[in-house]
Amino acid sequence: VTCNCFTISDAELQEIGVGLYPSLSLLNHDCRPNCVMVFEGTRLQLRAVQDISPKEELTISYIETLSLAEERQRQLDEQYHFICCCKRCDSKKEHFGLLWCSKVLYK
Repeated sequence: VTCNCFTISDAELQEIGVGLYPSLSLLNHDCRPNCVMVFEGTRLQLRAVQDISPKEELTISYIETLSLAEERQRQLDEQYHFICCCKRCDSKKEHFGLLWCSKVLYK
C-alpha cells in the first residue's frame, strides 16, 4: 500500500501526511514525466507540464527528477521495486538532470 500513497503537502510544501488516491495510483513513472501532482488541501490534482497527444500515456515521477540516473535507479529499486527503462534512463548520456539544453548559443 505504501508504494501507492502520495505525500500530502501544505502550501509551504511541508509534509503533513499521506493519502491513497486509487485512480491516480494507476499512473506509471517516467524520469521525464508529462504530468505532476498538485495538492489543493487534501484534494490531489493531475496537471500537464507539457503538451500531451490524445493517445499518449500520462506519467508522473515517483522520485526527485533532478537526481542522476544511478541515484534514480537505486531509489526506484529500493522504494518501488523496479528498474526504470524510460527514455531518459536508457539514454547513453546523462544530461545533468532536466537542466540540459541541446542548443547552446554563445555571444
